[in-house]
Amino acid sequence: MTALRVSTLNTKSLTDPKKLLNIFSCIKNDGIVVLTETNFTHVQFQTRFEDLFLRQFKCFHSRTAQRGTGVTLIINHSILGSKFMKVLEIPGRAIGVSYRSGDETVFVLGVYAPASNVQGRRASFYLQLENTLRPLLSASSFDRLLLLGDFNLVEDSIIDRSGHNTHPDAGLNDFLRVKHLLGVTDVDNGNNNFSFFSFASKTRSRIDRIYADTQTTSSLQGIDYIDVSVSDHCLLRAMLTVTSNEKGPSYWKLDPEILICPNVVDAIDAMLKRFHRPEIWNYATTFIMEWDHFKTQAGQFLRIEGSKLRRRQVAEKRAAEGRVFSAKQNLSQRPRSQDLRDDLKRAEEALRMCEIKLIRRTVAKSHFHDTVSDELSLNEAKTLAKKSAEDRFIYGIRREDGTVVRDIQELLPEMKLQYEHLFTDPALGSPFCDRGFLQSLQHSDS
Repeated sequence: MTALRVSTLNTKSLTDPKKLLNIFSCIKNDGIVVLTETNFTHVQFQTRFEDLFLRQFKCFHSRTAQRGTGVTLIINHSILGSKFMKVLEIPGRAIGVSYRSGDETVFVLGVYAPASNVQGRRASFYLQLENTLRPLLSASSFDRLLLLGDFNLVEDSIIDRSGHNTHPDAGLNDFLRVKHLLGVTDVDNGNNNFSFFSFASKTRSRIDRIYADTQTTSSLQGIDYIDVSVSDHCLLRAMLTVTSNEKGPSYWKLDPEILICPNVVDAIDAMLKRFHRPEIWNYATTFIMEWDHFKTQAGQFLRIEGSKLRRRQVAEKRAAEGRVFSAKQNLSQRPRSQDLRDDLKRAEEALRMCEIKLIRRTVAKSHFHDTVSDELSLNEAKTLAKKSAEDRFIYGIRREDGTVVRDIQELLPEMKLQYEHLFTDPALGSPFCDRGFLQSLQHSDS
């Protein structure tokens, strides 16, 4: 079991880049976040959002061209893995995603209900949500359910509003049907906290909420209402206990190895040619839009090409291993054949070259990349990989003020803790742990 932070916030529009940075700093360590009223009326705003969030979060958007709408559900793939699927969407109002957590299937639904019930819009939305959910729930089996967002109504108008009244909010009965259909309950245990302050009526209310199934709600560790400067809503965050899950990929980094592929270089060059047009230099807004689009397009292209290159190299290595195995089998049947000995030698050389290519990926992002050539032996390549990892570790230690730690007395405690696991890399075979050096550290400390 592990702790999971689930949050929701009405952002009051996410078209301002400065607001994006502020919100990112608030939620960057959360596992699941629903952002409402994003106002992504143009794809440009969505692109700018993903340019900041996409490296750490998997993003799902539900948007329209109408202002005052928009729901974005983001899931931290470094915490929850990377296998997610969008299963429900009501444009600008709701987005539903399912994913696997251990042996359980989790369904997360983010909602932003209409602020008013003019012409029955809020009630109609909840009725539409109910009709959309029924076939989904009947066709799928979910072990855990999360419902969160800005519902623009309260269940109990006496305790959930600072200005007490007895009449129910419009659309409440339709919302309660959705709630009972999902079988979820409010994770807040009646702490009488409010998430929104209305300047018009000078009252507070709890219209932002988090619901979960009974099992998840019983594992609640705490809930916080956090004031943020970018919105008149509070950031609502719940700490839940869920089944531990395999971590997803770390931050993506460019593999320089793919830049030797002519098709990749030509594709990036074609993308850059859009900036050769004089008309985009006359308007800063146009240039920013084009640049944001290029970064997203190029990043996605390089990710895909890097994955293809990795798969090709792994396939080549496996094929080479098969040829070595076959050559050894043939040689065992005719041990005196010089031709079979030569075939085995060529197969082993081809396998060695494939292994060097995979090792070169390990050191490609360091200054040792230029020194790794096809003439190096596998042991030399492993040695460079070890040295590269060692340098990254030592020079990566910094003080809180950002300065590099160079005093050996400050480095020794950290090196003791991490040295055993410093050079363990599946791509390099067995661990490179230097027990003698570790003992020398202990001796020097004593």
